[in-house]
Amino acid sequence: MEINLSQLQVLSYQKALADLIVEEEHELWSLFSKREQLEELSQTIQLELLKNSVRLDRDHHQECYQAADTAARAIGLDVPVIVYQASSQGGQLNAALFFVEDCAHVVLFGQILQKLNQTELQALFGHELAHHLLWRLEGGRYYVIDRLLCANAECPSVEPVHIVSDERFRLCTEVFADRGSILAAGGVEPALNCLLKIHTEIDDPDPAAYLRQVEEVFSKESVSSKEETHPELFIRARAMQIWQDDPHNSDEQIIQILRGPLSLEQLDCLDQRRVEALTKKCISGILEPKWMRSDILMAHAKLFWEGLNEDLLQGEMNECVDELKNAGPKMQDYWIYLCLDFSSADQDLEDLPLVHCLQFSEKLGIREQFEEKVNKELKVTKKRLNELWSNREELISKVVDDINGQKAEHD
Repeated sequence: MEINLSQLQVLSYQKALADLIVEEEHELWSLFSKREQLEELSQTIQLELLKNSVRLDRDHHQECYQAADTAARAIGLDVPVIVYQASSQGGQLNAALFFVEDCAHVVLFGQILQKLNQTELQALFGHELAHHLLWRLEGGRYYVIDRLLCANAECPSVEPVHIVSDERFRLCTEVFADRGSILAAGGVEPALNCLLKIHTEIDDPDPAAYLRQVEEVFSKESVSSKEETHPELFIRARAMQIWQDDPHNSDEQIIQILRGPLSLEQLDCLDQRRVEALTKKCISGILEPKWMRSDILMAHAKLFWEGLNEDLLQGEMNECVDELKNAGPKMQDYWIYLCLDFSSADQDLEDLPLVHCLQFSEKLGIREQFEEKVNKELKVTKKRLNELWSNREELISKVVDDINGQKAEHD
């Protein structure tokens, strides 16, 4: 499918994470977005570039600047471009964009000008200049978010959720920039050829073969297994191919590859909010029968759900059952232990909460695992569990009939 500049859009994950941070960390956002601070940072960047690299003259490096200008036009960037050369440890090839709003500063590391042909140079500059394009969007919103996430991730007291958020935002940024590389080079293969040369130091890589390698992995069952992760280069190559094949509808599929299944050990800020919402859905499902809403169980539910009252309980949760089923193993353990808590918290209800939670876990597709935990943690024998499951309809029907009878007597 032919792609064009209008399809170079910010990934939905970046938009959603930016919205969340601005909403929940407004003071921190305000601090990092102060105009004076950004201007001071720009001045520091320009001075450090002059001190630690060699600025390449346009007249002396015409082919280099021709590639940069071609890339800038391809992605619709309308600021001057200045290219620098710097040494790198071990001679490793690389390039980086140092953001100053009104001018794109690109630093080359190692013998990159000697290793890349003109089309690959266009791909390289398309990638780096796409960073500049992204950082300028919406008044520099995504540049501020990037700096804020990076600062959080480097804090000694950082929580894992902030590290994961930073990693995923950064990877989304690379995916966005790779699209600039595709536009500048005229397709995935020359863009990927540049990427492979830089990351693998192969002089003559075969991008088509690498894409087949990536496709082979994704075609195997193991890719859909729980908590599957892939190397960054692998993910970026896959994302490039998906975007070129269908730029209009690629976002959701790419984000799913970047994030993988919902995993308790790999939660980002958006996942954390989603888990909170799913937890409330689970509690609503567990407490759907009114006879389950005893004082003890409602008090236990409020430990997970501040401000809970019966009006907030919504028993319908069909829309999130698939997400609960497809979560990673540790995430499923969380749902199981949630059910376990409610099945044993109110002894006055005897076995009835356990019977209900058996039914609920069946709906989520985790009854077998739930029964294993009940056997291990509550010491309920498998024989007894089989009896409760076999008689579940009768047991539940009896408590409902008793409640209806009590209502009739009261009326």
